[in-house]
Amino acid sequence: MYDGTPTLAHKETQTTNAKGQAVFQLNLSPTTTPRVTPCCMVLRKDSSQVWCNIFQVNAHTGVVVFDIGGTCTANVVEGKKEKGAALNGQEYDQQPFPFAAEVANFYHQKGYVIMYLTGRPVWITSTTEGWLRKHGFPPGIMRLTTAKEKCMGVPLYKSTVMEKLRNECDVQFAYAYTNEKSDLKAYYSVGMNSSSCFYVGLQDFMPYQFASYKNHLEEMYLKVQNNTAPGPQWPALPSPNTKRRF
Repeated sequence: MYDGTPTLAHKETQTTNAKGQAVFQLNLSPTTTPRVTPCCMVLRKDSSQVWCNIFQVNAHTGVVVFDIGGTCTANVVEGKKEKGAALNGQEYDQQPFPFAAEVANFYHQKGYVIMYLTGRPVWITSTTEGWLRKHGFPPGIMRLTTAKEKCMGVPLYKSTVMEKLRNECDVQFAYAYTNEKSDLKAYYSVGMNSSSCFYVGLQDFMPYQFASYKNHLEEMYLKVQNNTAPGPQWPALPSPNTKRRF
């Protein structure tokens, strides 16, 4: 586990199964508010590392889902530019949708857990997290697609992920934001309805839609009640040179 310093505390060693998977039992102290703990998995053979964030929430905690491309970013073209740059080992700083981060932080401060659920490929996870940090979005559960999940189609992939989270963690999906009509099927599959799903843009098919996050935020101050205490902050990033053999 990682505590914000270059020191890693060894918790457990496991052998992967035939699928390359390993299961760890974490003994986390109880929490009354959402908590995020960074974790690093190290392959003993060559010390290669995989970092992740473990979110600890209580049952019935409210979750607010955000798509990323065209919802957090200014438009979907920005995402294509970012992926193209990443393929060439470069970085492209996408333009954020004005006031999108403020809306996400509004929910975060009221104790909701933010979930970034996107059809982006999993290989740009670190780039995506870095972009969210840079542009002031709050920490949240971030879920990108594997190649296999991409073949499912984005709506089925998203509904599968949300149903699994709801059934295994007993959370409640409170609100959702998207710029894609196809996402609605996934949101509705976990019990949400048109009054809790917001469409970024102006189309005929969405009763709850807006063109400006700024105006929408003003409406939210009058509508949304506190869920619990404010959520956690982004964990400190480790040094790129942080290595540890176990």
